[in-house]
This record gives sequence, C-alpha cells and structure tokens, in this order.
Amino acid sequence: MGSTYGHQDLCQRLSEYTGFSVLSVDYRLAPEHPFPAAVEDCIRSYLWLLDEGFQAKDLVISGISAGGNLALATLLALKKLEEKMPLCAVCMSPAVDLTFPIVYNHLKDVKDWINPERLNKVRKLYMQDQNPKNPLASPIYGDLKGLPPLLLQAGSRELLLCDINRFRDLAVEQEVQVSLEIWQDMFHCWQIFYSHLPGVDGSMRSIGEFVKKLEGL
Repeated sequence: MGSTYGHQDLCQRLSEYTGFSVLSVDYRLAPEHPFPAAVEDCIRSYLWLLDEGFQAKDLVISGISAGGNLALATLLALKKLEEKMPLCAVCMSPAVDLTFPIVYNHLKDVKDWINPERLNKVRKLYMQDQNPKNPLASPIYGDLKGLPPLLLQAGSRELLLCDINRFRDLAVEQEVQVSLEIWQDMFHCWQIFYSHLPGVDGSMRSIGEFVKKLEGL
C-alpha cells in the first residue's frame, strides 16, 4: 500500500537528519505485481545508482514496515550478486518473517493498529501461494553474514517486536553489527505519524546520528 508521495514527509525528515539526498523507489505493488516484483525494483534502483556514478559506501538503504522488509531483502540479493554493500541499512518496524510464527494473543502489552488477520491477508496478497520462507520474502531465513551495519527501530507495543528481536539475535550470531532501538509505548510505523506525535523527531535524530557516525569512520 501507499506511494512515494504518501511517504514524502518521512523522506524529507530522513534527509534533514542524515544530510543525505533521498531516492524513494516507487516499487510495484501486490496483488497486481506479487513477490518478487518489489524486490526486483529495489535491486534495479540500487544498481542504477551505481551506474550513475554513486559509490556504494555513500549509499544507505532504508525502509519502513514492508519497506524495511525490502531493504533487508535487497541486501541479501546484492550479496548473492556479489555487489558492493551500502554504508548501512535503516529499517523501521521491518517485517522480517512473513510466516508470522509468534502467537500474539497472549502478549498483554501489544496495542497496535495491525492485527494477525491483517498480516495474514498481506502475506496472501503478496506471496500468492509462493513460499514465505524464501529469504527475499522473509529475510530472517537468509544468510546474514557479510551484511553492512543495521539500525532496527521497533515500538514496545508493536505486533512485530518479537520477530524483530529474533532477527536481531540471529544477525548478531552471524557477526552482523546491529543496533536495535525499542521506543517505549510506540506502535507499528509510528515514524510516519509525525504530525500527531511531536516526539517522533527523536527517532529521526537517532537515525541521523547512526548514519553520520558510520559516515565519519
């Protein structure tokens, strides 16, 4: 769902806090264009930037929710293609496992605007009977070794928190540099509700600090 226009405010704030220009990929959407169409569009966009003369070390891949999923899938695809990795990746509330294995009903603190039924519908529309354990659909099942530094942001009350924690643990086991920030009382994709949550600039500021620190190394 959504569009580059609908995320323009988020892109502008990412640019403001990181100092980077932003290329927002208007990737194809399901169900008209199911997996792996969106992943292919993201890979092509990254390779296009390289062809245009940008250096991999000067690029950051970022995404929110499904975009976070695509950011991680793009890294795995680039690794398989033996392409140079970007400086880092920033994933906000990423969907890392489309099998959604955790039983959420017993989690008392989960107060999110998404629910298991909505997630299952998204998976059905996107995968259309394909295997959700394909690493390019569920990055948690991929070989994570060699990925660049990752910043993961999740809300303490979001439905995907358990999966994001699992992904962080697996990435650390495979020697990936991972920073996981859990923002208290926040929900799925709170970063896009800037006009209603004035404190959201804290998460944007943290992203800027993460990127600038790596850029200065």
